[in-house]
Amino acid sequence: MGSAVAVYAELAPVVRKVVVARLRNDDEIEDSIHDVFIQIFRHIGNLRDPACARPWAERIANNVVNGVIRKRELFRKHSTLYARAVGEHTHVPDPVGRAFARRVIEALSRLPTKDRDLLYDYWFEPLTHEQLAALSNCSTSKLTRLLHRAQARFNAVARGDRYLSSLGRTQ
Repeated sequence: MGSAVAVYAELAPVVRKVVVARLRNDDEIEDSIHDVFIQIFRHIGNLRDPACARPWAERIANNVVNGVIRKRELFRKHSTLYARAVGEHTHVPDPVGRAFARRVIEALSRLPTKDRDLLYDYWFEPLTHEQLAALSNCSTSKLTRLLHRAQARFNAVARGDRYLSSLGRTQ
């Protein structure tokens, strides 16, 4: 195949594409790419046909990402089970959910007060449509129009946030 630098130069774009596509906005992207290349260099002697290096590297990248996802799921499962078994009412942190909520709150804060209050009540309060209309001093049909406009304004603000727009939550 050649020197390690040549192998890295040829396979880095393929590996990065697979890892980024599977992990998206994740703190573990660079570590996973590093792990993929450790596996590639460890097993490069097993590669029979150098022309098959790209699909082989993609397969290794997918296997490494599957391992990362599997470990993450096991950690979440076991940390929740541990908290239940101990009987403590501890909060099990959800960094992805926290980051998403923080961005939604920031996007809400950029809206006019009426829109912000309406969307907050609609999304986070256990109110029926009729109760929300009564709270807003309007009819249910007007509430529907107000919600539609407020959500459109929120979507416009959220499109400016790279993370929120990539999730497709602002449609």
